[in-house]
This record gives sequence, C-alpha cells and structure tokens, in this order.
Amino acid sequence: MNAATDASRLRAGYLPHFAAGRGYRTTLHLINASDKEQIIGVTADGIQTAGQLIPSKTTERTLLPNQFLEVDVATEFGLGGSELTTGYLRWEVPLNTEGVIGFLDYGTADGMLSAIPAQTAMGTNFLASHIAQGSGYYTGLALLNPTANNATVDVSAFSPDGNGIGSTTFSLPAGERRTGLLSELLPQVSQQLGGYVRVNSNQPLFVVQIFGSSDSLRFLANVPAQITGQPMPVPQPAPVGPPA
Repeated sequence: MNAATDASRLRAGYLPHFAAGRGYRTTLHLINASDKEQIIGVTADGIQTAGQLIPSKTTERTLLPNQFLEVDVATEFGLGGSELTTGYLRWEVPLNTEGVIGFLDYGTADGMLSAIPAQTAMGTNFLASHIAQGSGYYTGLALLNPTANNATVDVSAFSPDGNGIGSTTFSLPAGERRTGLLSELLPQVSQQLGGYVRVNSNQPLFVVQIFGSSDSLRFLANVPAQITGQPMPVPQPAPVGPPA
C-alpha cells in the first residue's frame, strides 16, 4: 500500500471503487481504535447505475470507543436493484479525534471476494505492474480525480520486454472517476498476458487495478497501482471542535 501518512488511522479516506447489484455486493469496514467516540461522515459519490450518473449520497455514523463497524453499501445508500451500480466512497471525521481504520471488500454471490484498504496517498505517476487480459482473464482500471481541477491522463501499456503496445490520453474532470476494462481503454491489449501499465496525470489521482477471471477459476483481486513519483498525502479535514 502506498502511504505518505500514518496508514492505521485516517480522518479522511478514499476507496476508489465499489460495486453493487447484478450479483455484486460491497461492505465498508471501519474501526475506531481509539478510546474516544468518533463521528464519521461517509459519502458515496461518482455513482453510476445503468450508465446514468446519480447524485452523491451521505450518511453519518457514530463509532463508540474500540468499535468495529460493518456497513453494507447498497443498504446504507439505497442502491439496491438488479442493475450494476458503481462509484467510490470517501469519509471524513469532522471533530478533533484520531480518525479511523477503514477498508472495503466486495465480491459476488457465488463466492468471489476482494478487499482493499483506504488509500492514504495520491500521485501523478503510477505503475500497474501486470496485465492479464484474454484467455478467460480480465484487467480493469479505476481512476479517481479527487481534486478541484480537471486532469489530463495518459495511459500506456508495455509488453514484458518493454515495447509499447498502445497508449491513450483523456480528460478526467474534477471530482470524477473512470473505470473499465483495460482493453476498453487500449484495444491493443485485448489479448495480452504479461506486461505493465503506466499512468501519468497533471493532477493527483488515485489509481486501482482490478484482476478477475470469467472461467472456472473465478477469482477477483483489487490492487492499488504503485506511485512512482512523489506521493501526496490525502488532505485531512480541519477539525471543527472537541473532543481533543
């Protein structure tokens, strides 16, 4: 995990991808490892259902000292239904407390499961160190621009021997995300086993790589891309009052 701050407790955290509906379910896990009660505001944003963007949704929870909380994302934010719904989660702890530990797991009704911790650092240069696309495997990317500025993003794929396979450039508006199969971004990698992906941006991003299989192996993996430049800590909110 890329970490430029203390990864154990965050007063603001980002989880760049969730999925609910059409056989997927997502659970948010929050741990208050302190001896003080903490208030956490959790927002589901960048929500898309059947290709349509819907408004963000926010909920507030109070965690007692040392409490471990599991939140079903679909139930918490009213995202039920047969259509696939995707988006990202962020939380903030508004009071002057230590923050929480957070991670997300999501999977399918037939047993696939993957987990990822809240991201603690953003970057402008990333390396996604493997490609598995074709022959029953798929590779996806989730890119989130948490800033107030539009980003210009370059995505390039390379073979194991370092030869360029394909590249693309696109705009990622402020506060938005883009997800999809690597082969949708770069059709040249529709049948590519091995290699790596570079992502460069003029604004700080979060980048997560997703691996899966549609054959009898049935697996799912969620891997943060490695920041290759200078990591930038996730901005933490200014506390608005006690407890100290």
